[in-house]
Amino acid sequence: MKKAVVVGMYVDPAAPIGLDDGGTGYGNLLLYPGILVRRMLESRGVRLYSEGELPLDEADILLCLDLTPELYRRIRQLPPRIFKILQSCESPLYAPLSHSGAVMMDPLWNVIMTWNRGFEADYIVHYDIPVAGKSASGLPDEPASVSGTPEMRGVVVASCKVGDHRGFAPERDTFYQKMAAKGYLDLYGKGWIVDPAARRFGSVDDKLKTLMKYTFALVIENIWSPGYVTEKLPDCILAGLPVIYYGDAAVAAGRFPGTFVPLEAIGEKAFLAARERIFSDYAGFREAVCRSRRMSDSWCDSYLEAVRQCFQRAGMD
Repeated sequence: MKKAVVVGMYVDPAAPIGLDDGGTGYGNLLLYPGILVRRMLESRGVRLYSEGELPLDEADILLCLDLTPELYRRIRQLPPRIFKILQSCESPLYAPLSHSGAVMMDPLWNVIMTWNRGFEADYIVHYDIPVAGKSASGLPDEPASVSGTPEMRGVVVASCKVGDHRGFAPERDTFYQKMAAKGYLDLYGKGWIVDPAARRFGSVDDKLKTLMKYTFALVIENIWSPGYVTEKLPDCILAGLPVIYYGDAAVAAGRFPGTFVPLEAIGEKAFLAARERIFSDYAGFREAVCRSRRMSDSWCDSYLEAVRQCFQRAGMD
């Protein structure tokens, strides 16, 4: 049995790895992929440990989920016999070291897993950001039947990035509030000043249940980066909603075909044009959403295959 220690920017060194799904209130079970990884690796002779369970220098394999400068320093001090895997999880906004060219080319790493298609090498394995499907989320097989008409409001469930001036945060948050104030959509999430007259309603207990009350959703990623398609879009698909989407539309279309209309720019004119497209063939978009939703239990497949490839290089049976 090979021993693999998992560390990372957001990994709790005291918590066992792959035993918690992260809960459903946020939307997709964001830690659910870790449970699948643990099951898959244990079936192939690899046991996962947190750093609190096993010291790094006693590991056969190190899996690092995003880097901090301190983690990078410590990993560089480990003996060469330890097979070292870097997995880039977060966007470059929150984990810049994980997307640094110098880090990516550092011979320290035996293999690198990343969603970022901007990097190519024989030691780099690409994956799609994994999100849980309907079975993991405990949802019914089909969402309730609904028809959409242009006068119906859309929905946004997103946190307000107060004081965060990176990426699209300032422009996006201003745009969300403007569209809500004009009555085009209802805005939910942490950090907003609650004002029902301006269609701002604050945080929610269950993201998916909130989304299910509406006919379409607006989703804008934190940043545009090749391959960066997060849980924000599939959350809406699980809730049965066509989406107006701003992000890597090409990668998103490959994973969730026909489920969204690309937002050409963060502005009212582009939003209204995309909204008109959705309602011009609402039944068609809904059909594509339901089709993608039925296939949602495969949404972690490319991630699991990337993990399998990386650990196979480490000598996994």
